[in-house]
Amino acid sequence: MPCKKLILLLCLLSATSQVMSAEQQTEFPDDELLDYLGRWEQVDGEWIDPMQLQEISMIEQDSSKGERNEE
Repeated sequence: MPCKKLILLLCLLSATSQVMSAEQQTEFPDDELLDYLGRWEQVDGEWIDPMQLQEISMIEQDSSKGERNEE
């Protein structure tokens, strides 16, 4: 009987240590994600995606070219 209790105790300790070590592992975001998030900008109180900023600048460039051609 004491042998069964010892085996049970060892199993519980083993499982507990595995859970604790899994909780202690910290995964950091990769550099590409941080770079992408760093390129977001706030315009008029709203956060703008870098792709939207690029589209806006392309539209502005196209409209300024159109105004130059009309003159």
